[in-house]
Amino acid sequence: MSKIIQLRDPEDTDVPFLLNIENDLNNQFFSSRLRFYSENEVKYFVQKKQNLLMDLQYRYMIIHEFKPVGCIDLIDFDLVNSRVELGILIEEKHRKNGFGYNTIEEIKRIIHKEHSLQQIYAEVLSDNLPSIHLFEKSGFQECGCKKKWIRKENGFVDLNLYQFFFK
Repeated sequence: MSKIIQLRDPEDTDVPFLLNIENDLNNQFFSSRLRFYSENEVKYFVQKKQNLLMDLQYRYMIIHEFKPVGCIDLIDFDLVNSRVELGILIEEKHRKNGFGYNTIEEIKRIIHKEHSLQQIYAEVLSDNLPSIHLFEKSGFQECGCKKKWIRKENGFVDLNLYQFFFK
């Protein structure tokens, strides 16, 4: 069943939610960028006016029934080469409900309509099977691999690159 989502800018009321998902060690394993944030850093980020053209990144909160269920980031916005990287995180208790797919479809619409980019790409750890499934379901194709890119407890994991091209 399709879940209705809305995308909006982060607000002050989102600080506890963002601190939780950003600093949850379990979520760090989904990213190639290990980083923890202080409350002051998150508050500053939320209060700062976002500008994709100036900051080369943009975060949207994923909202369902007036509550955040995750966030989606546009990263490394490159107007010259007409592309942007996509990162998405759905809070664990809200996964497998269609929020990820619906959010990616909505962000594709926004990127195409507002920025006329030719492609979106995403980096996904090779052992993150739910994300691989999500991106493939959303029309992304695997196009490359950084071998043994991320160190985990049991060794190194590959980092796969996925691309989506607008027609």
